Amino acid sequence: MGLMTAVAHPGRWARAQIGWFRAEMAVALPADRRPRVPWIALLLAASVLLTALVTGVFTHELSARVAGWGSFGFPSLRAGRWWTVFTSLVLTRDWFMASTMPICIGLALGAYERRAGHARAFVVAGIGHVTGSVVVAVASGILAWSGLPILVRAGQNLDYGGSMVIAAALGALASRLRNRRIVVLAFGIAVASLILHHQMADWGHAVALPAGFAADRVRRVRIAMPSFAAVAAATVALTWWGPAAVRFTAETIRFDGRTSAPAQRLGSAQSAVAVPQGQWSNLVYDAAKLGHRPEVARVFVPAPSSTALPVLVFLCGVPGAAEDWQIGGGIGPILSDEVAAHRFPHVIAVFPDFDGYHDPAAGWADVPGQPTLTSIKADLLPALAEHVRVRSDRHALAVIGVGHGADGALHLATSDPNVSLAVALEPHDPAAAGLLPATARAYVQSRPSTAGSSMAADHRWARWRSELPAGLRWLETHGFGTGTGQGPAPVLRNVGVHRL
Repeated sequence: MGLMTAVAHPGRWARAQIGWFRAEMAVALPADRRPRVPWIALLLAASVLLTALVTGVFTHELSARVAGWGSFGFPSLRAGRWWTVFTSLVLTRDWFMASTMPICIGLALGAYERRAGHARAFVVAGIGHVTGSVVVAVASGILAWSGLPILVRAGQNLDYGGSMVIAAALGALASRLRNRRIVVLAFGIAVASLILHHQMADWGHAVALPAGFAADRVRRVRIAMPSFAAVAAATVALTWWGPAAVRFTAETIRFDGRTSAPAQRLGSAQSAVAVPQGQWSNLVYDAAKLGHRPEVARVFVPAPSSTALPVLVFLCGVPGAAEDWQIGGGIGPILSDEVAAHRFPHVIAVFPDFDGYHDPAAGWADVPGQPTLTSIKADLLPALAEHVRVRSDRHALAVIGVGHGADGALHLATSDPNVSLAVALEPHDPAAAGLLPATARAYVQSRPSTAGSSMAADHRWARWRSELPAGLRWLETHGFGTGTGQGPAPVLRNVGVHRL
């Protein structure tokens, strides 16, 4: 009967539903126990509105720089930018979001706050947004290792907005009203959004809504406080150790239990410290060409030097990560031994890590939405020069790649006149070496006929590891790192412990 009324008289049906919802809201709690003003909801809505005014989204879309700086996702966690889980809450994209988000937060969270109190509303908003964001970010980081494009895009996604607060408030309100129709409606909307929209934020709603529902279900204070503390502790643990756990698990599976050594972080303070021998560091930088998303590159200095050093860029396979060179390639001991034996020049090795490709099939190539090689030239190398003193003369920049990274090495030498030498170990397209300009040379090791893409990572890297010394010798004999260089020994500024 209700369905027939909705079809025949939609206006009458809508008014009836609104009246029913108001009646349910009115009997949720005794009037004398309701806060008069929902301060938590109003302050949060006002924060979103004020941020929109400051960022100017009422006149133009949110700039990529601000969005990259304040958005949250697995790339932010990997870069140690955990605080973006809070800044992402108050950011909005355009005038429509800036207008509707504060209203929805005020209505949904305010309605719940009027019936449950300020403290409960604060907890529900926090659990919904923070826990939902962190759980989905870490989960998407894990799933991205599958190599499926939709999951890879989810893993590299940076999200912002207060929609998870709204979802948590609706879940808590559905619990508070104790009405089956509202519960079914709230959870139905969360499920439908996954089917209709299926973006990372919608999976966050699927976490935030039941989290808000569960937070309201724990009514007694003695039970509620330990429960909330446990959720907070689990969320902090995911934030702090989640990225390291994701990478550790992937490395353990792909390399039979071997994992990478911890690294320090390159900073930008004025104080300086000497570079110890064989130091691994993490360089966190702003990838402006990739939408200002935070990226993390590994940096290795095999030995100290009295002069500025040339730069050797290492490109991993796809799927893969910068740590693959450290674990599978054993590059640290190899470089250290070659430098110590005077068979290779002192060098700064940098390992880009774009493990969240928009289009994994493109690998290390500039494609729409994924200008990875341009980002190396325009973002990574300048950021490296800000923290480590490097040479800029000819033969001071070379690139080595394996697998898809070998294709990238040839592409980089083709597109960047500063790269004069490239080593490509088993590229998928060896013919790309014929496109190199006259100023560049390449060493290409062709793939054996038995090498398939399904071969285990450990086996592929064992083969590449055996081919690597010959490539390093070729670089040395063709003049890489020759010359005296300029400036004092390289130094790392503001070195501090950094999670990976």
